[in-house]
Amino acid sequence: LFAGFGGNFRIQNIQKDPEVIDYCLDNMRVAFGRVEFPWARWDKEGKSADHIIRSATMAKTLKAQGMPVIVSCWFPPQWAGTQTTRSDGTARAYSLKPEEKERIFASIASYLTFLKQQYGAEADYFSFNESDLGIDIVHTPQEHCDFIKEFGQYMASQGLKTLMLLGDNSDATTFDFILPALNDPEAHKYIGAISFHSWRGCDDATLAKWADSSRQLNVPLIVGEGSTDAAAHQYPQIFKESTFALYEINLYTRLCARCQPLSILQWQLTSDYSLLWGDGIYGSEGTMRPTQRFWNIRQLSMTPSYSFSVPAGYNAEDINVAAFSKPATGQYTVHMVNNAASRVARITGFPREAKQALVYVTNAKQNAEAQLLQVKDGVLEVNMPAESFVTVMVE
Repeated sequence: LFAGFGGNFRIQNIQKDPEVIDYCLDNMRVAFGRVEFPWARWDKEGKSADHIIRSATMAKTLKAQGMPVIVSCWFPPQWAGTQTTRSDGTARAYSLKPEEKERIFASIASYLTFLKQQYGAEADYFSFNESDLGIDIVHTPQEHCDFIKEFGQYMASQGLKTLMLLGDNSDATTFDFILPALNDPEAHKYIGAISFHSWRGCDDATLAKWADSSRQLNVPLIVGEGSTDAAAHQYPQIFKESTFALYEINLYTRLCARCQPLSILQWQLTSDYSLLWGDGIYGSEGTMRPTQRFWNIRQLSMTPSYSFSVPAGYNAEDINVAAFSKPATGQYTVHMVNNAASRVARITGFPREAKQALVYVTNAKQNAEAQLLQVKDGVLEVNMPAESFVTVMVE
Protein backbone atom coordinates (compact mmCIF):
# COMPACT_ATOMS: atom_id res chain seq x y z
CA LEU A 1 0.00 0.00 0.00
CA PHE A 2 1.04 3.58 -0.74
CA ALA A 3 -0.50 5.92 1.85
CA GLY A 4 0.70 8.86 -0.19
CA PHE A 5 3.46 11.42 -0.23
CA GLY A 6 4.57 12.86 3.11
CA GLY A 7 6.89 15.44 4.57
CA ASN A 8 9.31 16.36 7.30
CA PHE A 9 8.28 19.27 9.52
CA ARG A 10 11.34 19.95 11.66
CA ILE A 11 10.92 23.63 12.51
CA GLN A 12 14.20 25.51 12.27
CA ASN A 13 13.24 28.95 10.94
CA ILE A 14 10.39 30.45 12.94
CA GLN A 15 10.10 33.41 10.56
CA LYS A 16 9.77 31.49 7.28
CA ASP A 17 8.71 27.93 8.15
CA PRO A 18 5.06 28.63 9.09
CA GLU A 19 4.06 30.16 5.76
CA VAL A 20 5.77 27.40 3.76
CA ILE A 21 4.18 24.69 5.91
CA ASP A 22 0.73 26.24 5.58
CA TYR A 23 1.08 26.57 1.80
CA CYS A 24 2.14 22.93 1.41
CA LEU A 25 -0.60 21.59 3.68
CA ASP A 26 -3.22 23.74 1.94
CA ASN A 27 -2.17 22.95 -1.63
CA MET A 28 -1.21 19.29 -1.75
CA ARG A 29 -2.36 16.05 -0.13
CA VAL A 30 0.20 15.29 2.57
CA ALA A 31 -0.31 11.75 3.88
CA PHE A 32 2.51 11.25 6.40
CA GLY A 33 4.49 13.48 8.75
CA ARG A 34 7.75 13.51 10.68
CA VAL A 35 8.47 15.97 13.48
CA GLU A 36 11.28 16.68 15.90
CA PHE A 37 11.55 15.66 19.54
CA PRO A 38 13.74 18.47 20.96
CA TRP A 39 15.09 16.25 23.71
CA ALA A 40 17.76 18.61 25.04
CA ARG A 41 15.19 21.42 25.29
CA TRP A 42 12.60 19.11 26.85
CA ASP A 43 15.00 17.95 29.54
CA LYS A 44 16.27 21.45 30.35
CA GLU A 45 13.23 23.70 29.87
CA GLY A 46 10.19 21.41 29.98
CA LYS A 47 6.80 21.74 28.35
CA SER A 48 6.66 25.54 28.44
CA ALA A 49 9.69 26.07 26.17
CA ASP A 50 8.81 27.79 22.91
CA HIS A 51 10.45 25.16 20.72
CA ILE A 52 8.71 22.36 22.60
CA ILE A 53 5.36 24.07 22.04
CA ARG A 54 6.10 24.62 18.33
CA SER A 55 7.16 20.99 17.82
CA ALA A 56 4.23 19.57 19.76
CA THR A 57 1.77 21.84 17.97
CA MET A 58 3.20 20.68 14.65
CA ALA A 59 2.55 17.05 15.62
CA LYS A 60 -0.98 17.98 16.67
CA THR A 61 -1.63 19.74 13.35
CA LEU A 62 -0.54 16.70 11.35
CA LYS A 63 -2.53 14.32 13.53
CA ALA A 64 -5.62 16.52 13.16
CA GLN A 65 -5.34 15.98 9.40
CA GLY A 66 -5.35 12.23 9.90
CA MET A 67 -1.67 11.55 9.28
CA PRO A 68 0.53 8.93 10.89
CA VAL A 69 3.36 10.79 12.64
CA ILE A 70 7.01 9.87 13.19
CA VAL A 71 8.75 11.56 16.12
CA SER A 72 12.53 11.70 15.65
CA CYS A 73 15.28 12.95 17.92
CA TRP A 74 18.46 14.78 16.93
CA PHE A 75 20.22 16.20 20.03
CA PRO A 76 20.36 14.49 23.47
CA PRO A 77 20.68 16.36 26.79
CA GLN A 78 24.22 16.63 28.09
CA TRP A 79 23.82 14.07 30.85
CA ALA A 80 22.54 11.38 28.46
CA GLY A 81 25.39 11.31 25.96
CA THR A 82 29.15 11.04 25.73
CA GLN A 83 30.78 13.06 22.97
CA THR A 84 32.37 10.88 20.34
CA THR A 85 32.57 10.96 16.54
CA ARG A 86 30.24 9.94 13.77
CA SER A 87 30.67 6.42 12.46
CA ASP A 88 32.64 7.81 9.50
CA GLY A 89 34.83 9.97 11.76
CA THR A 90 33.86 13.22 10.04
CA ALA A 91 32.29 15.17 12.91
CA ARG A 92 31.20 14.88 16.50
CA ALA A 93 28.29 12.75 17.64
CA TYR A 94 26.94 11.46 20.94
CA SER A 95 26.75 7.91 22.23
CA LEU A 96 24.13 7.24 24.88
CA LYS A 97 25.48 6.42 28.35
CA PRO A 98 24.54 2.84 29.35
CA GLU A 99 24.53 3.80 33.03
CA GLU A 100 21.77 6.35 32.33
CA LYS A 101 19.54 3.92 30.45
CA GLU A 102 16.54 4.04 32.79
CA ARG A 103 16.65 7.82 32.99
CA ILE A 104 16.92 8.03 29.22
CA PHE A 105 13.90 5.80 28.73
CA ALA A 106 11.85 7.74 31.26
CA SER A 107 12.78 11.10 29.76
CA ILE A 108 11.88 10.20 26.17
CA ALA A 109 8.69 8.40 27.19
CA SER A 110 7.61 11.39 29.27
CA TYR A 111 7.63 13.56 26.15
CA LEU A 112 5.70 10.99 24.11
CA THR A 113 3.16 10.78 26.93
CA PHE A 114 2.99 14.59 27.03
CA LEU A 115 2.27 14.63 23.27
CA LYS A 116 -0.44 12.05 23.71
CA GLN A 117 -2.16 13.52 26.75
CA GLN A 118 -1.72 17.26 26.25
CA TYR A 119 -1.84 17.51 22.44
CA GLY A 120 -3.79 14.42 21.40
CA ALA A 121 -0.90 13.43 19.15
CA GLU A 122 0.28 9.95 20.04
CA ALA A 123 3.34 9.17 17.94
CA ASP A 124 3.00 6.22 15.58
CA TYR A 125 6.76 5.74 15.34
CA PHE A 126 9.90 6.88 17.17
CA SER A 127 13.49 7.04 15.96
CA PHE A 128 16.85 8.62 16.51
CA ASN A 129 17.71 10.48 13.33
CA GLU A 130 20.41 8.73 11.29
CA SER A 131 21.96 6.92 14.24
CA ASP A 132 23.92 4.72 11.81
CA LEU A 133 26.02 7.81 11.07
CA GLY A 134 25.48 9.88 14.20
CA ILE A 135 23.32 12.89 13.39
CA ASP A 136 23.44 13.37 16.25
CA ILE A 137 23.16 10.19 18.35
CA VAL A 138 25.32 7.34 17.12
CA HIS A 139 24.63 3.64 17.62
CA THR A 140 26.46 0.52 16.61
CA PRO A 141 24.22 -1.95 14.78
CA GLN A 142 23.88 -4.04 17.96
CA GLU A 143 23.16 -0.99 20.10
CA HIS A 144 20.41 -0.05 17.66
CA CYS A 145 18.90 -3.52 18.01
CA ASP A 146 19.13 -3.43 21.81
CA PHE A 147 17.55 0.03 22.01
CA ILE A 148 14.62 -1.12 19.87
CA LYS A 149 13.98 -4.06 22.18
CA GLU A 150 14.50 -2.29 25.48
CA PHE A 151 12.88 1.06 24.77
CA GLY A 152 10.11 -0.61 22.79
CA GLN A 153 9.28 -2.70 25.83
CA TYR A 154 9.48 0.38 28.07
CA MET A 155 7.03 2.34 25.91
CA ALA A 156 4.59 -0.55 25.99
CA SER A 157 4.86 -0.66 29.80
CA GLN A 158 3.88 3.04 29.88
CA GLY A 159 0.75 2.46 27.82
CA LEU A 160 2.15 3.98 24.64
CA LYS A 161 1.26 2.44 21.28
CA THR A 162 4.30 4.02 19.63
CA LEU A 163 6.52 1.58 17.75
CA MET A 164 10.15 1.90 16.70
CA LEU A 165 11.53 2.63 13.26
CA LEU A 166 14.15 0.10 12.25
CA GLY A 167 16.96 2.02 10.61
CA ASP A 168 16.01 5.59 9.77
CA ASN A 169 19.43 5.38 8.17
CA SER A 170 21.38 8.30 6.73
CA ASP A 171 21.20 6.78 3.25
CA ALA A 172 20.49 3.52 1.45
CA THR A 173 24.10 2.30 1.42
CA THR A 174 24.34 1.53 5.16
CA PHE A 175 21.87 -1.34 4.99
CA ASP A 176 23.97 -3.65 7.19
CA PHE A 177 23.23 -1.37 10.16
CA ILE A 178 19.76 -2.96 10.49
CA LEU A 179 20.89 -6.59 10.26
CA PRO A 180 21.11 -7.40 14.01
CA ALA A 181 17.53 -6.23 14.62
CA LEU A 182 16.33 -7.71 11.34
CA ASN A 183 17.59 -11.11 12.51
CA ASP A 184 16.49 -10.84 16.18
CA PRO A 185 12.93 -12.10 16.71
CA GLU A 186 12.79 -10.38 20.10
CA ALA A 187 13.11 -7.01 18.40
CA HIS A 188 10.43 -7.62 15.79
CA LYS A 189 7.39 -6.98 17.98
CA TYR A 190 8.57 -3.43 18.66
CA ILE A 191 9.32 -2.54 15.01
CA GLY A 192 6.51 -0.66 13.30
CA ALA A 193 8.29 0.10 10.02
CA ILE A 194 11.69 0.13 8.33
CA SER A 195 13.13 3.46 7.21
CA PHE A 196 16.02 4.83 5.20
CA HIS A 197 16.85 8.26 3.79
CA SER A 198 17.34 8.63 0.05
CA TRP A 199 20.32 10.98 -0.06
CA ARG A 200 22.75 8.48 -1.60
CA GLY A 201 23.18 4.98 -2.97
CA CYS A 202 19.75 4.29 -4.44
CA ASP A 203 20.82 1.83 -7.13
CA ASP A 204 18.42 -1.00 -7.91
CA ALA A 205 20.41 -3.69 -6.08
CA THR A 206 20.55 -1.66 -2.86
CA LEU A 207 16.89 -0.68 -3.03
CA ALA A 208 15.99 -4.35 -3.43
CA LYS A 209 17.63 -5.10 -0.06
CA TRP A 210 15.40 -2.57 1.68
CA ALA A 211 12.30 -3.85 -0.06
CA ASP A 212 13.18 -7.45 0.86
CA SER A 213 13.75 -6.52 4.51
CA SER A 214 10.27 -5.00 4.65
CA ARG A 215 8.76 -8.20 3.29
CA GLN A 216 10.84 -10.30 5.69
CA LEU A 217 9.34 -8.54 8.71
CA ASN A 218 5.98 -7.86 7.07
CA VAL A 219 6.10 -4.21 8.09
CA PRO A 220 5.95 -1.12 5.85
CA LEU A 221 8.99 0.50 4.30
CA ILE A 222 9.19 4.29 4.69
CA VAL A 223 11.61 6.70 3.05
CA GLY A 224 11.96 8.88 6.15
CA GLU A 225 13.79 11.68 4.33
CA GLY A 226 13.24 11.98 0.61
CA SER A 227 15.70 14.08 -1.36
CA THR A 228 18.77 13.75 -3.55
CA ASP A 229 21.63 15.98 -2.39
CA ALA A 230 22.40 16.59 1.28
CA ALA A 231 24.76 19.43 0.39
CA ALA A 232 22.30 21.28 -1.86
CA HIS A 233 21.65 23.93 0.80
CA GLN A 234 25.16 25.23 0.11
CA TYR A 235 23.93 26.33 -3.33
CA PRO A 236 20.21 26.95 -2.77
CA GLN A 237 19.68 28.34 -6.26
CA ILE A 238 19.65 24.72 -7.38
CA PHE A 239 16.25 24.24 -5.74
CA LYS A 240 14.61 26.19 -8.54
CA GLU A 241 16.54 24.61 -11.40
CA SER A 242 14.65 22.31 -13.75
CA THR A 243 17.45 19.72 -13.90
CA PHE A 244 17.34 19.31 -10.11
CA ALA A 245 13.55 18.93 -10.18
CA LEU A 246 13.75 16.27 -12.88
CA TYR A 247 16.45 14.34 -11.01
CA GLU A 248 14.36 14.39 -7.84
CA ILE A 249 11.14 13.14 -9.41
CA ASN A 250 13.08 10.42 -11.25
CA LEU A 251 14.31 9.17 -7.89
CA TYR A 252 10.86 9.23 -6.31
CA THR A 253 9.32 7.38 -9.24
CA ARG A 254 12.04 4.74 -9.00
CA LEU A 255 11.57 4.44 -5.24
CA CYS A 256 7.83 3.86 -5.74
CA ALA A 257 8.48 1.20 -8.37
CA ARG A 258 11.44 -0.60 -6.75
CA CYS A 259 10.64 -0.31 -3.04
CA GLN A 260 6.86 0.07 -2.89
CA PRO A 261 7.13 2.30 0.22
CA LEU A 262 4.22 3.22 2.43
CA SER A 263 5.33 6.84 2.03
CA ILE A 264 8.20 9.07 0.93
CA LEU A 265 8.66 12.01 3.32
CA GLN A 266 10.10 15.06 1.61
CA TRP A 267 13.01 16.83 3.31
CA GLN A 268 11.38 19.25 4.05
CA LEU A 269 7.95 20.86 3.66
CA THR A 270 9.36 23.90 5.47
CA SER A 271 11.65 26.68 4.25
CA ASP A 272 14.59 24.26 4.56
CA TYR A 273 15.28 22.72 1.11
CA SER A 274 12.09 24.58 0.25
CA LEU A 275 9.72 23.64 -2.57
CA LEU A 276 8.73 27.32 -2.64
CA TRP A 277 10.69 30.39 -3.70
CA GLY A 278 10.44 34.11 -3.01
CA ASP A 279 9.58 36.16 0.07
CA GLY A 280 13.15 35.96 1.34
CA ILE A 281 13.47 32.15 1.30
CA TYR A 282 17.22 31.61 0.84
CA GLY A 283 17.38 35.35 0.12
CA SER A 284 15.03 35.08 -2.87
CA GLU A 285 12.95 38.04 -4.03
CA GLY A 286 9.37 38.48 -5.15
CA THR A 287 6.23 36.91 -3.78
CA MET A 288 6.34 33.36 -2.43
CA ARG A 289 5.60 30.94 -5.26
CA PRO A 290 5.83 27.21 -6.08
CA THR A 291 8.83 25.83 -7.95
CA GLN A 292 8.82 23.00 -10.48
CA ARG A 293 9.73 20.69 -7.60
CA PHE A 294 6.51 21.65 -5.83
CA TRP A 295 4.41 20.88 -8.90
CA ASN A 296 6.17 17.53 -9.41
CA ILE A 297 5.54 16.49 -5.82
CA ARG A 298 1.99 17.81 -5.80
CA GLN A 299 1.36 15.69 -8.90
CA LEU A 300 2.80 12.60 -7.22
CA SER A 301 0.74 13.34 -4.11
CA MET A 302 -2.45 13.07 -6.17
CA THR A 303 -2.13 9.28 -6.11
CA PRO A 304 -5.33 8.10 -4.37
CA SER A 305 -4.69 7.30 -0.71
CA TYR A 306 -3.76 3.73 0.11
CA SER A 307 -3.53 2.58 -3.47
CA PHE A 308 -1.68 -0.66 -4.15
CA SER A 309 1.67 -0.53 -5.89
CA VAL A 310 1.44 -2.67 -9.04
CA PRO A 311 4.01 -3.78 -11.61
CA ALA A 312 4.41 -1.74 -14.77
CA GLY A 313 6.67 -2.87 -17.57
CA TYR A 314 8.06 -0.53 -20.20
CA ASN A 315 10.20 -0.95 -23.28
CA ALA A 316 11.81 2.46 -23.77
CA GLU A 317 15.05 3.96 -22.53
CA ASP A 318 15.32 7.17 -20.51
CA ILE A 319 12.02 6.63 -18.74
CA ASN A 320 10.90 5.72 -15.24
CA VAL A 321 7.44 4.41 -14.43
CA ALA A 322 5.47 3.67 -11.25
CA ALA A 323 1.88 2.42 -11.24
CA PHE A 324 -0.86 2.15 -8.63
CA SER A 325 -4.25 0.52 -8.47
CA LYS A 326 -7.16 0.95 -6.05
CA PRO A 327 -9.57 -1.81 -7.12
CA ALA A 328 -12.18 -0.96 -4.48
CA THR A 329 -12.81 2.40 -6.14
CA GLY A 330 -11.71 1.54 -9.67
CA GLN A 331 -8.88 4.09 -9.67
CA TYR A 332 -5.64 3.55 -11.58
CA THR A 333 -2.61 5.85 -11.58
CA VAL A 334 0.52 5.74 -13.74
CA HIS A 335 3.44 8.13 -13.13
CA MET A 336 6.00 8.46 -15.92
CA VAL A 337 9.19 10.52 -16.13
CA ASN A 338 10.37 11.15 -19.68
CA ASN A 339 14.06 12.08 -19.68
CA ALA A 340 14.43 12.28 -23.44
CA ALA A 341 12.77 13.98 -26.40
CA SER A 342 9.03 14.23 -26.85
CA ARG A 343 7.39 10.87 -27.53
CA VAL A 344 4.03 9.11 -27.42
CA ALA A 345 3.40 6.55 -24.69
CA ARG A 346 0.99 3.72 -25.41
CA ILE A 347 -0.29 2.34 -22.11
CA THR A 348 -2.12 -0.97 -22.00
CA GLY A 349 -3.72 -2.85 -19.12
CA PHE A 350 -6.45 -0.48 -18.00
CA PRO A 351 -9.91 -2.01 -17.51
CA ARG A 352 -11.70 -2.39 -20.83
CA GLU A 353 -14.67 -0.49 -19.45
CA ALA A 354 -12.55 2.61 -18.66
CA LYS A 355 -13.55 5.56 -20.82
CA GLN A 356 -11.50 8.59 -19.82
CA ALA A 357 -8.14 9.51 -18.34
CA LEU A 358 -7.07 12.74 -16.69
CA VAL A 359 -3.47 13.47 -17.66
CA TYR A 360 -1.20 15.93 -15.83
CA VAL A 361 2.11 17.26 -17.15
CA THR A 362 4.84 19.12 -15.25
CA ASN A 363 8.07 20.40 -16.77
CA ALA A 364 10.00 23.65 -17.01
CA LYS A 365 7.05 25.28 -18.82
CA GLN A 366 3.98 23.46 -17.49
CA ASN A 367 2.74 23.24 -13.89
CA ALA A 368 0.63 20.09 -13.51
CA GLU A 369 -1.46 21.14 -16.50
CA ALA A 370 -4.35 18.77 -17.10
CA GLN A 371 -6.08 17.37 -20.15
CA LEU A 372 -8.83 14.79 -20.63
CA LEU A 373 -8.13 11.89 -22.99
CA GLN A 374 -10.13 8.89 -24.16
CA VAL A 375 -9.31 5.31 -23.17
CA LYS A 376 -10.26 2.71 -25.78
CA ASP A 377 -10.43 -1.00 -24.93
CA GLY A 378 -8.09 -0.54 -21.99
CA VAL A 379 -5.47 1.34 -24.05
CA LEU A 380 -4.42 4.98 -23.77
CA GLU A 381 -2.05 6.95 -25.95
CA VAL A 382 -0.58 10.07 -24.38
CA ASN A 383 2.01 12.56 -25.54
CA MET A 384 4.95 12.98 -23.19
CA PRO A 385 6.77 16.28 -23.77
CA ALA A 386 10.55 16.29 -23.49
CA GLU A 387 11.94 16.11 -19.95
CA SER A 388 8.54 15.93 -18.31
CA PHE A 389 6.75 14.28 -15.44
CA VAL A 390 3.46 12.82 -16.72
CA THR A 391 0.70 11.35 -14.55
CA VAL A 392 -2.29 9.41 -15.90
CA MET A 393 -5.34 8.91 -13.67
CA VAL A 394 -8.15 6.60 -14.78
CA GLU A 395 -11.44 5.95 -13.00
